[in-house]
Amino acid sequence: MVTLSCLRRISSWQTRLLSTAMVGIASARFWPHYDQYRAERQKIGDRRVRLITDFLAQKNSMSEDEARSLAKEDFAIEKDTSELKAKWYEKMTKVLSERTVARFFHIDGKLDAAADLALAANIPLIH
Repeated sequence: MVTLSCLRRISSWQTRLLSTAMVGIASARFWPHYDQYRAERQKIGDRRVRLITDFLAQKNSMSEDEARSLAKEDFAIEKDTSELKAKWYEKMTKVLSERTVARFFHIDGKLDAAADLALAANIPLIH
């Protein structure tokens, strides 16, 4: 079962991998922005954990209304994540090069995909 601690471990692993991949960036300019970005992403991540928890609790007896509510929250999470990335792209490019920030978000996207794969492997379909 996917748990909050599992997702947090994935996030911790992402941070370590990211720090290795981003070597060479002016740390004083990057890491404060990264920390703020991750804090905002964590709030969205917590919403995702609640969504998954709710889904798992209802997966065998989900009503149409519950399915609609969960789907809408899933779409809202995706939208909010995308908007947050765009917001932080703009903020980061004020202190770092476009190329560096694009590289960061490229890596961030790959890490998100790895986390999504881990989740998908452990979350059953609706019955």
